[in-house]
Amino acid sequence: MAGQMRPYRGGPAVNQAEGVKAASAARRKAARGFAEDVGPLVQELASGGLSLRQVAARLTEQGIRTARGGTVWTAAGVSRVLAVSD
Repeated sequence: MAGQMRPYRGGPAVNQAEGVKAASAARRKAARGFAEDVGPLVQELASGGLSLRQVAARLTEQGIRTARGGTVWTAAGVSRVLAVSD
C-alpha cells in the first residue's frame, strides 16, 4: 500500500457542516465583541474626516491592538471594524 492514503479510522463521528457553522458563529461573536470595544474610537476618528489609512495609522500610534493581537493596523482592518459596528 505504499503511496496510498488510508481513510481515517477512529474518533467520534463528526458532522462537519455543524462544526463549520459553529466555528463561523464563534468568529462572528468575537468580531462583534471586538467591534463593541474598539468601534466607537474607530468611528470617531473616521467621522472626523480621516481616511481609513489615517485611522489605521492613529490606532497603531496609540498602541491599540488589532482583533488578533497585532500591533499594526491596516485600512482593511479599520474597514472591517466599521462594517461590524454598523
